[in-house]
Amino acid sequence: IDDVRSTNGGLAFQNTGATINVSNSMFDGGAGIGVALTNLTGTFSMTGSTVTSAGGGFRIEGGNGAISHDGAVTQTGAASAIDIRNRTGGTVTFGGPVTANTGTATGINLQNNAGTIAFTGNLDIDTTTGTGIDLNGNTAPVSFGAMTQVDVAGAGTGVDFQGTTGGAVTFADLDIALQAAGVHADADRAAIGL
Repeated sequence: IDDVRSTNGGLAFQNTGATINVSNSMFDGGAGIGVALTNLTGTFSMTGSTVTSAGGGFRIEGGNGAISHDGAVTQTGAASAIDIRNRTGGTVTFGGPVTANTGTATGINLQNNAGTIAFTGNLDIDTTTGTGIDLNGNTAPVSFGAMTQVDVAGAGTGVDFQGTTGGAVTFADLDIALQAAGVHADADRAAIGL
């Protein structure tokens, strides 16, 4: 898939083991989700492309295929920029910048994943009463390899590790500006590196 431009409609694949390559494209999900991948067991690679949405930037549900995206993800509404849930294995890598202004929603939502997740680009997350980054029930390593900036303007939480039972969580550079809670963690249940 090459050189696709979408407006008010994103990209979606589900229940496939195929190898999927997407390049030089722009997906604007509008009020919906920019990219939605459900139960993929094959390889999904997105290069030289951008994802923008108000209804959810990039959502991955289930599956164990290798997934990578090297471009920008921009979220402009009350939904998660990145939402990854119930992965049974494999690796997910985001190599580009992630920018989110989520209001009451969680910026980066990682729930119940048994596969490795890595962010190697800068993250800039603004929320009011939501959570900047929520890691719950993940049993494999999660890493943030560049600058991670979380701004909480209201009663939200910067980073929440509660319920993380295994797998190291590492931040190369974490900066949280907040008015209320900063980091919630069950520190005895997961290795957390800052």
